[in-house]
Amino acid sequence: MRFVALTGLPGVGKTETLGRLAAAGEQVLDLEALAGNRGSSFGRVGLSVDEPSEEEFHRLIGGALAGFDPARIVWVEDEGLHIGRLWLPVDVVRALAEAETVELTCPIEQRIERL
Repeated sequence: MRFVALTGLPGVGKTETLGRLAAAGEQVLDLEALAGNRGSSFGRVGLSVDEPSEEEFHRLIGGALAGFDPARIVWVEDEGLHIGRLWLPVDVVRALAEAETVELTCPIEQRIERL
C-alpha cells in the first residue's frame, strides 16, 4: 500500500483534512480516531469514547487496512511511535517512516482559532 502522511503543526487542520478526504471517497486511516486519542497535543481532552486496549487498537488498524484497495493511496496523519498510551504496530511505524508527506500550513491566527 502507498501511504501519504499529512504533517504540520498543531492546529493546521490535519484531522479536519483527513475527514474531508474520507468524505470525498479517499481511503483514510485515522489512527487518532481508532486510538480514541487526539495525539500528543490534546490527548483525550473532550473525548467521550473509550480508549481501546492495545490489542484492540491493533485489531482496529488491521481491520481498516484489510478493507482498503492496495492500488489506491491511504491517507494518514503523521504520528510518532505511539498515540497516547497505545503503541503503533511495527508495520504501521515502518509505513509511516517510508510514506510520502504533505505538509499542511496556515496562518497562526487560523491555528489558534481551530485550537
